[in-house]
Amino acid sequence: MNRFKQTPGQRLGVFTCTADFEEMGDSAQIFSVAGFWGDIAPGMDHPSSELGSYRGKWNTKDPLLSPIHADLTKFPPTLLIAGTRDAVLSSTCLFHRALRRAGADAELFIFEAMPHAHWYTFYLPEAHEVIEITVRFFKERLGK
Repeated sequence: MNRFKQTPGQRLGVFTCTADFEEMGDSAQIFSVAGFWGDIAPGMDHPSSELGSYRGKWNTKDPLLSPIHADLTKFPPTLLIAGTRDAVLSSTCLFHRALRRAGADAELFIFEAMPHAHWYTFYLPEAHEVIEITVRFFKERLGK
């Protein structure tokens, strides 16, 4: 991430992330994007893989694609949110640990029994909680 100039006030919200296109962790082998129902996402080299299309021919160790490979000591304050039935739960947790090891300001919230991007299901109480957490995180850090 050193290719970009950091500016004051940078903050980052990451909601169910894939921070490492080399290693997505075991949850990607267990859950579909919808949780327990649906097909497991095909491997990145499969022709129908959305992640493979996103990655393209890019070097999977390039920090612009896989920020876990960046110098995380200067990473902006980061909020990470996932559910226990999210296909990228492992990746989100691994990225949080990498940020914390680097001394970065990072918060992680995991919601029980929630699938990928559950906050878009607005009738769920957990979606409202994500909104409250997000507002608090940015208010606290943008005020600094």
